Amino acid sequence: MVTDRGAPVTELRAVQPAVTEEQARLDALVASGLLAPRTSSTLADREPVTVEDVDLAGAIREERKERP
Repeated sequence: MVTDRGAPVTELRAVQPAVTEEQARLDALVASGLLAPRTSSTLADREPVTVEDVDLAGAIREERKERP
């Protein structure tokens, strides 16, 4: 509270960060349970997925051939 000769003239408060429309939509999806909040900041925190007997490069080539 800022006073002038003992009379309050204004109040100082912390500024709330601006929320973008996109962030507000994401927050609403999290609140509704349709979206989970991010738990890690990088992909490096995750364990690699391994699949045996799968030719991923071949699957990608086949998929690309099928595209017009």
